[in-house]
Amino acid sequence: MSSHDENALDAQDVADILQVSRNTVYNLVKAGELSSYMVGRKMRFTLRDVDAYIDHARTGKTGPARTWPREGENAQDASPFRLAGCDVLADLVSNALGSKQSAIERTYVNGYVGLEGMYTGGVDAALVHLYDRKTGRFNVPYVQRMVPGTPLVVFHVAKRTAGFLVRRGNPKRIRTWRDLLRADVVVANRERGAGSRIMLDEYLVSLAASADAFDTAVECASAQAAASFVAQGHADCAIGGLDALSRAEGLHFVPQLEEDFALVVLKSPATEETLRTLRRLLPSRAFRDAAARATGYDTDRAGDILYEV
Repeated sequence: MSSHDENALDAQDVADILQVSRNTVYNLVKAGELSSYMVGRKMRFTLRDVDAYIDHARTGKTGPARTWPREGENAQDASPFRLAGCDVLADLVSNALGSKQSAIERTYVNGYVGLEGMYTGGVDAALVHLYDRKTGRFNVPYVQRMVPGTPLVVFHVAKRTAGFLVRRGNPKRIRTWRDLLRADVVVANRERGAGSRIMLDEYLVSLAASADAFDTAVECASAQAAASFVAQGHADCAIGGLDALSRAEGLHFVPQLEEDFALVVLKSPATEETLRTLRRLLPSRAFRDAAARATGYDTDRAGDILYEV
């Protein structure tokens, strides 16, 4: 990639890669978490800037705290509610809590890492979409294994169709998980712990195959980056959602299964008020409609309790 191409990202490009809102990108810059430069009055980024931020986020360090004080309250004295997750749904939850919650701290790590943080400390909630092959279910089996003996609530947030992102016309005729094992198919994979990576790994196990059984073009830090690799012809397939078609040109979608997104929240004195808010907020028509418009996901059952300890 040329230096000119590398320096051509604007805030919306970065938001698409990270799967966050454009305002979140500006907040990351203000907090010193994401490097940028100015061309006249326009903010620009390099792919190296974005990769450096993603590498930093993968370490599990939290991103910038975004604080909304209640009337008469000093926000700096408030204990932040720490919310992990990469999907834009986590940003929507964070923003919806913003007018009601004194302090929210977002960390952009995948759901698997977020659950680890809930068990070891440092994370209060995580947005997850983790597929379990043995049960055919999402999320709850991982919560039971990874956060054992811990009081928590698992809320359903949204559902989407997941499948294969291939080039327009599907020139390699990729239709099943077994097709990914063909010698002529190159996959743009995700990092370990990402929901789509776990889904692929689980299906490989069901085919008695392993992660090194197919050709991987690159390990991408976001769904948008993986989709872009396919659209640019550097790979033949990526695992993702139907929503990616609206953010990358030249792609075709091959549906495979319905994918569930859940919000896992610890139950503790520190999260008690936030939990009360979430129990009202997630099933509300206002949140469901706003999330559906922003993501295209099915949010009809948002707020349903899937599991509680």
